[in-house]
Amino acid sequence: MLLITGGTGFVGGYLLEALEGKMPRNEIRIFSHESARLDRLRSLGYSTATGSVTNSDDVRRAMQGVDRVIHLVGIIREVKGKGQTFDAVMGRGTEYVVQAAKEAGVERFIYQSALGATNMSTGYFRNKIRGEEAVKSSGLPYTIFRPTLLIGGGGEFTTLLKRLTTLPIVPVIGPGDYPMQPLYVRDMACYLVQSLDDDRYLDQTFEVGGPETFEYNDMMRQTLAARGKKGILLHAPLFLVRPVVPLVETVFPTLLTRDQLTMLLEGSHTHDNRIHDLGGFQLTPFRQAIKIAFTSDRKKRSRTFFG
Repeated sequence: MLLITGGTGFVGGYLLEALEGKMPRNEIRIFSHESARLDRLRSLGYSTATGSVTNSDDVRRAMQGVDRVIHLVGIIREVKGKGQTFDAVMGRGTEYVVQAAKEAGVERFIYQSALGATNMSTGYFRNKIRGEEAVKSSGLPYTIFRPTLLIGGGGEFTTLLKRLTTLPIVPVIGPGDYPMQPLYVRDMACYLVQSLDDDRYLDQTFEVGGPETFEYNDMMRQTLAARGKKGILLHAPLFLVRPVVPLVETVFPTLLTRDQLTMLLEGSHTHDNRIHDLGGFQLTPFRQAIKIAFTSDRKKRSRTFFG
């Protein structure tokens, strides 16, 4: 039995798509707190488990009879009033999942971390590394992936790119020269599936980027071009942006947080190309990925798996 934590989320839908024809649906268990989506998946023949990674008892129940785990659960921003903090979900939550996996005798544990986590510059990154340390010290056979920003329908970063390129004036924070290497989410899903059975992935940590590295400015220009639009990039100086972000985070937390600003300015790219040779497939160029994401991706995936 394969357990996918957070299988109703953004990456989870594409992972289920990639698993089609490779595993019987009744041998895949989805663990999530989203009961309506779990009902839909159950009707399609998947095994399901309702609960939260912040509850160790929920995790243990979900882990019964499991021999492989893909741990996807993560949050982009904190909602402290609901107990959704980086510490609770990605730090302690991952520790609960790892401990339950050890108790269940899991044979392979796959963890999705994040590119840039080693910078330890934000709560998000620090708890991703905390999760990595729990996995590595567990004694479980493992694979850790650190993907860059993922492009695909339903993804938060993809939605942000669409919003930013809606008008002819495209806002850019700072000089916009920070490096980006976005990765198509279907390519990431392929790596996850391969790592389930390929021993070359065992006890390895891979940084995963897309096929191209360019400046943020160029990414925005390519996004405009993929939409058939023209626009002008309007740069907001950092000395004006930084003092405003704490207020934005308080009033409109879904727009921008201080942690997200920090991670954006650090960029997201890697020189680690080992996984490209293991994958054995051609990665999707950014302009093609973003064009697909803006058109057919989300509707098709949602209709198939989540109703």
